Parts: sequence; structure tokens; C-alpha cells
Amino acid sequence: MPQDSVYCFHCASLGEYEMIVPLLEAIKKQNEVLVVVSFFSPSGYEQKKNDALLDGVFYLPIDTPRNARKFLEILNPDLFGIVKYDLWFNLLDELKARQIPTILVNGFLRPDHFLAKSWAKTFRKSLIAFDHFFVQNQESKHLLKQWGYENSTLTHDLRFDRVSKEDLVALEEIEAFKGNDFLLVAGSSWPEEERLIADISGSVFDGLKVVIVPHDIGEKHIEQIVSLFDPNRLTLWSDMAQVQEMGNTDILLIDEIGMLKRVYLSADACFIGGGFSGNVHNVLEAAVVGMPLACGPLSDKFPEIKMLENEGLLSRISTGNDLRKFVASFKGKGQNWKQLSEKTKSWVVKRQGGSDSIVEYIQ
Repeated sequence: MPQDSVYCFHCASLGEYEMIVPLLEAIKKQNEVLVVVSFFSPSGYEQKKNDALLDGVFYLPIDTPRNARKFLEILNPDLFGIVKYDLWFNLLDELKARQIPTILVNGFLRPDHFLAKSWAKTFRKSLIAFDHFFVQNQESKHLLKQWGYENSTLTHDLRFDRVSKEDLVALEEIEAFKGNDFLLVAGSSWPEEERLIADISGSVFDGLKVVIVPHDIGEKHIEQIVSLFDPNRLTLWSDMAQVQEMGNTDILLIDEIGMLKRVYLSADACFIGGGFSGNVHNVLEAAVVGMPLACGPLSDKFPEIKMLENEGLLSRISTGNDLRKFVASFKGKGQNWKQLSEKTKSWVVKRQGGSDSIVEYIQ
């Protein structure tokens, strides 16, 4: 390893890595250091092993005392950051023994976390390795204080910074499809959301257009979605170049990946997928655009969804009737729609800047 300072950040998977991209960019901009990232999951390693932002990408070895010693002997980092809650306790003990500055980034702890159990006292002692905890919410800060750790700072979820970094432009084809109608986007939808949209669309509202961006774009699932709708009303994104006149089409089905964030730029409301399975897609990608938001009922494990709901900025949808009411309340794009859209975007903007606090601490 070269003699430059080495900052290492450990991420469980790709999702945790995406959270800290703004932080890594800021570190690289302000410090002449090598930034390396370790992963537990292949989803992170395989997609980021050649990332130009990073100076090294690797799997973290299985957490044994011997592996921890060997790993730190080879890497010899000047700073070690662990993202969210993927805690490796032999590694923490070795980081403490070597006096390597260690921070928790975007930490998130709940009362049902195993560390809160009475039998986990030994594991909680290993947290002394952290020089500082940067946590997402007051609940995490409170738990750490209960365990005897007061060296924590509340920084909003770094995903707020992530959604502000992208310079995106709306798709002309989506704008043309929308025209002057109200556009509902089903973002990363699952079968439950798709069935509810089929239940309300067309027969209930005039002037409603829907773009469905499914979580799964496999051929079988696309065929299942198509079967829900009158074929004269639905167009596939991949067929748009061959369609001269959209005619009565009011459902556009996106059968390609990587388009959702740009589709959101044309949306007037968003029904976010995954809320019937407990795997809700990133709500912040839609919230930062500024629009009314909705998702299914199984989303309590996502703190940002609970906060949005508590502030009246997100609706829970369980039935087709719930979705009808949600669309009907905003379809005219009146003062209620304008106020809610502005409040939603402002809610995101106010929570950006968490990366700055961490960079300042590192400096």
C-alpha cells in the first residue's frame, strides 16, 4: 500500500455504499487520501469493484481475531468508518487495540436491535472502539447514552445528501405522454401496487396518466402487468418509438432499468413500491422532486417514512379505495397539491448536509 493516508469504510451491501457516496466525494475533494471500501455482500463488491471514486474495493474477511489482526496489518488505515449497523466485534476490538480512529457513519439503532438485549452487554463493551458515533435519529443517540456512550452526534440520513447530488433532466417522451394530464408514477412497483393501479385507472378518473416502473422487469412479470390492463390503453416503453399516435393510451409501462429518477421529474404524485412486503423503495428519490407521496402499509421500519407520515406528507395505501382517495385529493393540482409538494421538497432540503458534519470532524 502506498504511503498516502488510507481511509477505509465498511458497508454491508450496495445500499449502504450508496448512502455514503456524497461523504466519500467530499473526503476525496478536501483530503489527499486513499479511500477504500470493504463489503460483506457481493451486491456491493461486484458493482463497485471498478468504481473510479474508490482506490480499493474488497470483501471484509470473516470476523475472527486472527483475520482482524491480519486485515489491519495489511491495510493499516488512518481512519476506519463503519456504515449504519454492520458491526464486526473482533474487528472493533482490534481497531481499539491499535488505536485506529474509528467512527460510525449513518448509524441507526432501534430498541429491538440485538445490542439492546440484556445478554449483549459484552458486545456493547466493544463499542468503546468508536471515537465518535454519527447517528440518524434521537432514538439511536438515546440508546447509546443508555449504554454509556455520549460521544454521538445527530446527523440526518446521508441519503438526503445523495438525492441532492444528481443533475437529472426530465425525459421528453414522458413529458409528451403526460401532456396536460395528471401523472401518477408507480415507483419500483410490486404486483400489489400494480393491481391497485389497475383497479382505479381509466374507469374512475378522466385526465389521469400512469407510468409504472416495476421492481422486476423480467419478461414474465411484464406480461403479468400487461394482462391487468386493456391492451389499447397500455404502451410499453420499448415500443414507444414504433407508436406514432398514443391514442387512448393512459398507461405507460417502463420495461428498462435505470430510468426511475428521471421519470419522477415529470410526476405529479408517486405511489412507491414495496410497501406490501416491507421492502419499500427509496422514498427520498421522489420526495426531493416535491410531490404527494404514498406507499403500502408495511413500512414502519423506515424512519423517513414514519417522519413523512407524521408530518402529513405521505399517505398509507391498503386498498384500491385508499388509492382512489389519494389521487382524487390532488388530481386538480390545486392549492393543497402545491402546498404539499413544496413542503415535501423543503422537508428533504432541510435534512441535507449530514456529510458536512462528518467531514468537519475528520478534518
